[in-house]
Amino acid sequence: MLKKITFLSLFWLVFASMGIAQKTDTLVSTNGNIITGEIKKIEYGLLTYKVSGMGTLNVEVEKIQSLKSVKQFQITLNNGLLYFGSLDTINSVEPKVKIVSQTRSYTVSVTSIVEVFPIKSSFWLRTSGDFSLGGNYTKSSRILQLNVAGNLYYRDKKKYYQLNWSNQVTFQNDSVLSQKQSNTLSSRRYFGHHYSFQGQLGISSNNELNLKRRYYLNLTGGKDFIHTYRSLLYTGLGLSGNSETTLDLNNVSYNLEGVIMVNYEFYKRTDPKVNITTRFNTYPSITTFGRWRFDASLDARIEVFTDFYVGANIYNNYDNSAELAADKHNDWGINATISYSFH
Repeated sequence: MLKKITFLSLFWLVFASMGIAQKTDTLVSTNGNIITGEIKKIEYGLLTYKVSGMGTLNVEVEKIQSLKSVKQFQITLNNGLLYFGSLDTINSVEPKVKIVSQTRSYTVSVTSIVEVFPIKSSFWLRTSGDFSLGGNYTKSSRILQLNVAGNLYYRDKKKYYQLNWSNQVTFQNDSVLSQKQSNTLSSRRYFGHHYSFQGQLGISSNNELNLKRRYYLNLTGGKDFIHTYRSLLYTGLGLSGNSETTLDLNNVSYNLEGVIMVNYEFYKRTDPKVNITTRFNTYPSITTFGRWRFDASLDARIEVFTDFYVGANIYNNYDNSAELAADKHNDWGINATISYSFH
């Protein structure tokens, strides 16, 4: 019995010590306040900081004098430089922080920091995502359109993984009129000065464009030409290989295409939070002369209460292929959405 009590006591002591150890980071604000807590991340110019007894605080970078933590972080500056190390305070009138790596230290301005992510935390803390449900209904035609979509993100040292899915179904009088889906798994490897390399594996379909199934692999290299607190502009070039199956005749074709990607994201971090993301991907065909297609979308969301958003999704898919989309080359739509994001 004594051994059991001793074991339980030691267990709770270790558990408590781990909990305390997690809250040993230091935040020094511009007004001189010192707050002990845990740095979760810095993203969009906003520090997510967990404090015992106070919950999670969101602190704008402009209000931070300095930060201190012995944990390891991936730190991105607005000039594209990428660092890995811990954070230490520095005696300076200007808001500055010291990045301590294995070989040397670097002193940088706090306001030059664009992103900070922990690289030695748990799998769950390195994972984030969002889920959305959208749709619309027209009473006169009795057409119901539903859209379910989501994203899961996982960030590791110098790498970024994303799982994305979207399924849209249109009903009329209990029968399916059309279906459009897209599921992708992508990985991006970051380099210095905002350069990156991305691989994307996916499957998609679109009844409106006579596409029963498309399997594809995209390989692109790109750069963040804008990467600030409020906006991100990414452009990429590469190649795409795919196999396509038509809906009417079940014909299968194999294609090689070029890839031109332009993605722009705008983020308003003060209440109410607003996020607007636009994507425009063009695919000029290499194997079929004269064929080209593009996928464009716009997602706009506004936070109504913590982590819950309402918004709209606008999409446009175009393909001038005479075989695949002989009768209709364009498919577009608008959906109202309700979404939830975590981490």
